[in-house]
Amino acid sequence: MGAIGIAVDPYRRKVLGVYVSRHRNILVAELILSKLKAKYGVKPVYSDGATWYPDACRSLGLRHQIYGDDLRGYVERTIQSFKDRIESFDDYFPCRRLRCPMNHVKAWLSLCAFYYSFIRRHQTLRKTPVNPTGATEYETLTNLIEQELKTLT
Repeated sequence: MGAIGIAVDPYRRKVLGVYVSRHRNILVAELILSKLKAKYGVKPVYSDGATWYPDACRSLGLRHQIYGDDLRGYVERTIQSFKDRIESFDDYFPCRRLRCPMNHVKAWLSLCAFYYSFIRRHQTLRKTPVNPTGATEYETLTNLIEQELKTLT
C-alpha cells in the first residue's frame, strides 16, 4: 500500500493526524508537517530518526528532535495499533483497483484516529478523553452522535 504517517501527541494520548502515501521522502514529510503546522501551529516535531524529517522541519521552520526511550514505547504501540487495524481492514475489504486513490483506507484511518483520540478509554489516563465521567465507550460514542445530530437539525 505505501507509507503511513501518524502524528501523535503522547502527553494527551491523542492522534493529531493520519496520512497515507505511496512514498516515503522529504516531500511527503514536508506536506504532512505543513498540514500539521497549519492546524496546530509551530510545535516541536519528534520522529524516529528517519532522514527526511530533519530537512522537512528545517524548511518549515520547525524544531526537530529524535524521541527518546521515554516516548518510544508509547509511539511504537500507537503505530502498531494502527497497522493492525489497516491489516484487518485490507483483509476484509481488499482493493483490486489499479492506481486506487486509497480513499477507503483514508476514511478507515480517520475513523480509527477519531475512536482512539475521543472514544477509547485510555489505560494511563483512566478515562476517555472526551467524557471523563466514566461512561463506557458505547455511551460516549452515542452521546457524541446525538450531539452531532442536534447541530445538524
